[in-house]
Amino acid sequence: MTRLADYPDEIDALKVETSKTLKLVQFVESGDIPPLYFERPYYIVPQDDLAEDAYRVVRDALRAEGKTALCQITLRGKEHLAAIRPCGDGLLLETLRYEDEIRDA
Repeated sequence: MTRLADYPDEIDALKVETSKTLKLVQFVESGDIPPLYFERPYYIVPQDDLAEDAYRVVRDALRAEGKTALCQITLRGKEHLAAIRPCGDGLLLETLRYEDEIRDA
């Protein structure tokens, strides 16, 4: 009988590489995403002083324009679609459900 533990190299090759950067791919109006699509919230914090400047610019621009940024992010080896919105003095990243994950009422 073959076990997964017998193939550690193949299992490692299947893992999605995690990046500590976010690539914003689209901007939408803040009210355009129905609440049903939001799955799990995370606070985003900058890693250093250079990142803090960019962080503030993104947060202030999203707030001023009433927009939400969409991005792809890898968490725990799995890719997710996520929304980034201003929240107080910070940014909130919320993973999103895909349409096929939502059942009709």
